[in-house]
Amino acid sequence: FWATWCGPCRASTPNVQRIAEHYEGNPRVGVLAVHFDDTGDPAAYVAEHGLDARLIPNGNAVARAYGVNALPTFVVVGTDGTVVYRHTGQMGDRVREEVIAAIDAALR
Repeated sequence: FWATWCGPCRASTPNVQRIAEHYEGNPRVGVLAVHFDDTGDPAAYVAEHGLDARLIPNGNAVARAYGVNALPTFVVVGTDGTVVYRHTGQMGDRVREEVIAAIDAALR
């Protein structure tokens, strides 16, 4: 969950892209970029930064469903639909590795 105006979201983009590249070609993993509000141009941002994620614009309803109230928030949803990992705040290398570990565990 992110927004174009969010500095920590923008700083997290390279690590989100690394996760997308890590799972490239895996049909069981999808990286979604759920844009939190209706400001900015999220499609242009995704294209400009080469982010290999499916854009969900105007994702306020999705954010509410997952209880997201701060940005950025990274959520891993298991194959059964339950949240298996959540982190709010900028994604550094440690968080990227935690996300990958959570995805791998959910795929087992």
